[in-house]
Amino acid sequence: MRTLADLHPDDLANRDHLAAELRALRQTAGMSMRDLGNLLGCHRSNINVMERHRAWRFMILAGWARAFDKRITLTITGQPVPDDGDQLADIYAKQQPTSPRAQDLLLLRATTRDLVRIRQQHYTADDVAAHLGCGATAVYWWEDNPDGTSLLMMQRYARAVGCQVVADLAPVGVLEKVAA
Repeated sequence: MRTLADLHPDDLANRDHLAAELRALRQTAGMSMRDLGNLLGCHRSNINVMERHRAWRFMILAGWARAFDKRITLTITGQPVPDDGDQLADIYAKQQPTSPRAQDLLLLRATTRDLVRIRQQHYTADDVAAHLGCGATAVYWWEDNPDGTSLLMMQRYARAVGCQVVADLAPVGVLEKVAA
């Protein structure tokens, strides 16, 4: 029997590491929180909160990374993504994003879809809901509307379906710079 989802120590360590890397990038660049806030279009206090807390929305995290010529990568471990001929996954695989934001959104949607495919192979929405401490309707809603999701929620969902999502920073590739 599964229990309510906890904040898994490996997931928390992943988010702590990401926060430390992003803070170090800001400090190495000689930017104040105010400077970064101006660059991202938010107040300095938002940057302070972002550096102290670990429940960022994925798209905010992706924008933060791109401010330093980095991108976020998401890797699913612990369960293989089924080779089930999923039509939506095929559509995602063929898309060619035309902007960095579109590329980040595609990564978020494709990773969420892969997690859903893993869930559908092994668990019901009720199983995942019991693990997360919510109802199946909330699980279905999250699966269908990932755009505003946080990294924390994605990691909790991944744990509920028997895997892990690891987020890392990577340099923006040459082709990605052209699109930017």
